[in-house]
Amino acid sequence: MISSLQNDKINNSNQNRIVGHSQKKVFLKDPPFDPGEFFNRINNLKTQTQLYFALIAAHEMRLFDNLNTTHSHQELQKIYPHTEMILPLLKVLVENNYIKEREGAYYNTPLTSTYFCSSSVYFQGGFLDKINTKIIELWAHLPKLVMEGPVVFSKKNFFCNLCLPPMAENAMTGRLQHVVRSIVSLPEFLNAHKMLDLGGGHGLYSIALASLKKDLNCIVFDLPDIIDVTCDYIIAHNMDEQVKVLPGNFFVDDFGSGYDIILSSSNPSGKNREIIKKIFNALNPGGIFINIQSGDIELKDNPLSILERNMWVLEDEHERTSQQEGKTRPFLSSSYIDSIRSAGFEIQHVETIPDGYFEDYAVTMAVCKKKDLPPPFRSIKLSIQSGNNETYALLLDINQTADEWSKILSQVNQVINKK
Repeated sequence: MISSLQNDKINNSNQNRIVGHSQKKVFLKDPPFDPGEFFNRINNLKTQTQLYFALIAAHEMRLFDNLNTTHSHQELQKIYPHTEMILPLLKVLVENNYIKEREGAYYNTPLTSTYFCSSSVYFQGGFLDKINTKIIELWAHLPKLVMEGPVVFSKKNFFCNLCLPPMAENAMTGRLQHVVRSIVSLPEFLNAHKMLDLGGGHGLYSIALASLKKDLNCIVFDLPDIIDVTCDYIIAHNMDEQVKVLPGNFFVDDFGSGYDIILSSSNPSGKNREIIKKIFNALNPGGIFINIQSGDIELKDNPLSILERNMWVLEDEHERTSQQEGKTRPFLSSSYIDSIRSAGFEIQHVETIPDGYFEDYAVTMAVCKKKDLPPPFRSIKLSIQSGNNETYALLLDINQTADEWSKILSQVNQVINKK
């Protein structure tokens, strides 16, 4: 007797039946391609995905903070009570060299203590959170996004949570230190008293340079929502006396003048030719424009990165933000160099700064100096021809008094009228 369930399935699946000789072949003939490669690929991807989520879980559980000092598995079980999960998680982290185990006690590796512990100045927690946000909000919904369009991020959330914290943390892995060492070695830095950090975001360059020079006052200029986060970094480093913030849009707003140094790092002000003259005018004579940008070393085309960049847009933008295109656009192009020189700058120094975020990658730092103004005239020598073609020379001193100028003008008049 056939059950009603089987009858229903028979009636609904006629179109999917394998009939005749095809059915016999399926049960006798191996697949046309080795199944080993299929399962190896999928299982490797699955294993890497599981390891990624294990690592993110340990980060979110602050397991690495706890293991900055040695803990026995009994102590860890008091913090994380589900033994059936915490013990295998610890084993996974040991096998992948994120933590060490000795006689039932666990502790971090040097790499983990440096980059996964919130007490470390090199902590990359914001960077990990950014990656995980994109995994959860973008990649997990890729089928829907392909059919319905990209995710819309609010500008404030994007810049303040997904952009600034990871940028600050990434900079601290070597790029910022390299830049700071290069700047403090410049002779102009010794006499600098006022610096503008243009589009400065987290403000760490200003914070670092001001901490090394007590008579240097810095202004971080950026959008109003962003400088709210900048203030947190300034206060956290106790640099609020020397480092101030100024809200605005550098394309349209005035960002002041009288600067000895203007710094632009990884933002559109450093590649836009229209803003060069504005930067020039804001510098004191002999001041320097330090410009650090990507684009001169070509990154390999990565379809996964391109796909991810097309999975989101910023609010109020019908097309995806041009921020990423700006990163790949060449920096020191011939047209940009011509614009720098035409504005009155001379390029004093160019160097590459390693950026560990990408393997074998670097950004470019250019130091451009505003040419000193020629010394003002103190005196003027005049040659005057009289009416009878005799030539007379007069030396005029700009510091002469009004009476002296009257006498000179009287002499000039006599020479001109002399026949």
